[in-house]
Amino acid sequence: MIDSLLPLKDAVLEHLDLGNRQPERTAHVVIVRGDRSVRRVEEYHVGPLQRPSYHIKVTNPSYTESNIPYNFKPVDDVEYKFLYRILRETSEVLYPLLYESYGLSYHNCTKNVDCIIFHDISPRGIREGERQSWFGAYRDVEGFYLHPLGLEMQLDHSSRDVRHWYVYRIVYNGHFVFFYEVDEQIYTGSLKRLRFLFTEKKALTFISMAWGDRRNGEETITRTKAR
Repeated sequence: MIDSLLPLKDAVLEHLDLGNRQPERTAHVVIVRGDRSVRRVEEYHVGPLQRPSYHIKVTNPSYTESNIPYNFKPVDDVEYKFLYRILRETSEVLYPLLYESYGLSYHNCTKNVDCIIFHDISPRGIREGERQSWFGAYRDVEGFYLHPLGLEMQLDHSSRDVRHWYVYRIVYNGHFVFFYEVDEQIYTGSLKRLRFLFTEKKALTFISMAWGDRRNGEETITRTKAR
């Protein structure tokens, strides 16, 4: 990751007001060193731009005694690829439950009609070594963030080997459940099934409202769910 590193304000004012030397342009570079035996995140100041001739390793004041934990790095496209693959595999296992609960699915559906989409949130851990991401499920419609399903999955991807990434916990109908316990808890009845089906056939915008019939002098409002 590369960002422009702003010069000191005093140096800029001296250049503008007094005609002193123009501050050189530099960049702040963050390198994720997953190739080392001890993985870490390194920060450098590089300059001058456009033709850099030096780099200086810097230490973030928040991590004076140790490097920035590797697991605090942002999720990149490659990592997302494997995470969404796990979500797909998990949704295939949970397909009967998802379709019975919502009438929707993640892998066997028609876009903008009966699909589930997942979006993740941060942070992914508070201690070094932790890297667990929560993915919330939403209905795949316009303004999806207004249509959460009450289903979330926590994926553990702290291992360097993607084969060891897995679904750690699931939140379903307000209950925390370990993935391997879902079938058992549903069978024993300790986990109550949610029925939140979308059966409207008419495609409308996500926040449309239609005035209904007027009965006994009272006005009724029919809210139509998104398609």
